[in-house]
Amino acid sequence: MKGVSGRASGCGGGDKEEEKEEMKEEELEEEDEEEAENHNLSGREEIVSTTTTTTMTTTTTTTTTTITATTTTTTTITTTTITTVSSFLMFSNSNITLTLLSGVHVLCKQEYII
Repeated sequence: MKGVSGRASGCGGGDKEEEKEEMKEEELEEEDEEEAENHNLSGREEIVSTTTTTTMTTTTTTTTTTITATTTTTTTITTTTITTVSSFLMFSNSNITLTLLSGVHVLCKQEYII
């Protein structure tokens, strides 16, 4: 019985060992691939340049306000008076004396500029 069980355990153990060997081979292959990639990368020189462009915008606002106020007011008042004198009238102002007789038309015009 020992021999039979030994064989059975031996067969079973052999399968596990084969699996372990296969896993080791796969791991070695992966490591070899990684080393090859690293070796290839180490032979290359990669130049990485970064360019940063900064745009400065200056805004100048010029406000010119011109206020021109010209106000000219000219008011002319004109008064015209026509008087018919039917009787004797004497008009006196400062040094001027006017003597009016009946039936004479007098025209007086006054102008005021304000």
